[in-house]
Amino acid sequence: MRSAVLRVALVGPKSPVGYDGGMKGPIEFADYIYLGLGKNDQVFPPGRYRVICDFRDRDGFQHRAGDEWLLMLAGFNKFEDEKMLYVSLDGNRQWMIPLWWTPNGQQEVIDNFSRFAEWIGPLPRGFPKSRD
Repeated sequence: MRSAVLRVALVGPKSPVGYDGGMKGPIEFADYIYLGLGKNDQVFPPGRYRVICDFRDRDGFQHRAGDEWLLMLAGFNKFEDEKMLYVSLDGNRQWMIPLWWTPNGQQEVIDNFSRFAEWIGPLPRGFPKSRD
């Protein structure tokens, strides 16, 4: 796992795991993460994921096959057609992987996430469902 490289290049850390910097309280982690709208509806369990096909995010950072992270939740910004994946590399802090949902952006990654990353296990034991 190349987490040392990711810590420098990913946007973040945003905040402690379980909190969104713009919110006053804890985030409840869902049982499933929703990616896609319309014909490409997809749901994925939160957990440990491994990148299986290289891709670049909106900021140009290259996510390479073999990278691993804890995928906790996803958000959508309708004004920017942007999906944000919230991941943790260390179980304590979270980073955001921004993806543009446009043909010239990362639409292929969003619409076909399982071609780019695979679920390799659940969130670690004791990983918080929420923080108080």
